[in-house]
Amino acid sequence: MNDPLVSIVIPVYNGSNYLASAINSALAQTYKNVEIIVVNDGSTDGGATEALAKSYGDRIKYYYKENGGVATALNFAISVMEGNYFSWLSHDDEYLPSKVQAQIDFSRKLDIRDSIIYSGFEIIDEDSRKIDTVVMPIIKPVDFRYWITRASMLHGCTLLVPRQCFSSVGLFNPHLRTTQDYDLWFRMAASTPFFGMPEILIRARRHGEQGTKTLVKVALEECNELHISFLKQLFTDGYFKNYTTSEKELKLSTIILSYKERGFIRAYRFAVAAAFWESLGFDPFALLTVTMAIMVFFEKCNFCLVTVRKNTGIILSKLLKAKKFAKGALKTKWRK
Repeated sequence: MNDPLVSIVIPVYNGSNYLASAINSALAQTYKNVEIIVVNDGSTDGGATEALAKSYGDRIKYYYKENGGVATALNFAISVMEGNYFSWLSHDDEYLPSKVQAQIDFSRKLDIRDSIIYSGFEIIDEDSRKIDTVVMPIIKPVDFRYWITRASMLHGCTLLVPRQCFSSVGLFNPHLRTTQDYDLWFRMAASTPFFGMPEILIRARRHGEQGTKTLVKVALEECNELHISFLKQLFTDGYFKNYTTSEKELKLSTIILSYKERGFIRAYRFAVAAAFWESLGFDPFALLTVTMAIMVFFEKCNFCLVTVRKNTGIILSKLLKAKKFAKGALKTKWRK
């Protein structure tokens, strides 16, 4: 059986600090039929990123483009790649040597056309020291979109994606700065099965320069919009109709709690409102805006009540102290 060509795509912006580790891990793959594409997304570090990438010569394919965000860099790579498979590697992460080989072997055992493979990963710090290990749970392909709606465990760099999947659903959304990956995986999962592997195949780095940390407000806004769209799509596609009432309630409750715990307040309100109308047998989106507005009103009322109670408590406490002081003063005067 011929070994399909795998395109390892490394988008980078001002990333000379970690880029060498990423490229070296791609070059160290035990699966040899790979091409390594590095896309410099308009770095402004005085040529440091470019010089580092070019030092690898013809062992990699290097491209420079004007800055447009990681989604545009990934889309550019997809447009020039020659591989049968796409494998994303962030410039600050690393592949374990068996990453591509293990996934190609796993895909062959499945013998399912156009399946997407993902795996677990190890979390490392700025100095490449291990922080934690994330093992993927076994998720049925039919439940994959529900799973990424209620959890954020999937790491995009663990995926191995058949090239034709991009032809079916399109590319990364260039307007999204922090959620372009989950947006695309959700769209792909509507027509292509995702299968998880228990193995740990990449090392994902945590550091202060990551987009999710430097773009906190943008990330929160995009996450709210993303998860509202996810839940809308699950309802529209009739996902919950495949389950009993109790199973459906459990799934919706899990999503609601997940949104609240992660601080996705607008998505949380949306989920509560949609679940409410659905439980009554109505269209889950009927009067949704009104319901969410009422929730905001009551949340503000509750905040006001808490504030009033708190302030009232302070006032009463001061009055009691004043009363005790007055009594003490009167007793002292009477004794005199």
